[in-house]
Amino acid sequence: MPVTGPEPLARNGSNAPVLSPALGVYVQLEPAVPGDEQRYEKACAIVRDWVGDKLRWTLTSTFGEPAPYDPEDFQYVVEHPASTKPPKPASTPELEAMQRRLQVLQAVEFSMNCHGGEHGV
Repeated sequence: MPVTGPEPLARNGSNAPVLSPALGVYVQLEPAVPGDEQRYEKACAIVRDWVGDKLRWTLTSTFGEPAPYDPEDFQYVVEHPASTKPPKPASTPELEAMQRRLQVLQAVEFSMNCHGGEHGV
């Protein structure tokens, strides 16, 4: 008898599964800019609705050890663009490009893992 998983959360027009329940969520943010908050809030609201309270712990690059999962953990994602301040205009295009690269290196470090498994898995 074939093993089947849980019922998909969403199907496409031809009834093929396009979204299935997951045991975890991994978020790796690309560099954000101020003003991205609304896009991030909309995306996080969708994910929070999908996972509900089924996850058990969260680890982000902003704190050093896993903590009990709270759906509000996604607020770290929503607030990320606000914490990314554009550099002041530079005197030359070369300096401006260097400032942008440094800003990307600074902003690209944020990640978050939310899991349904045991702590530390």
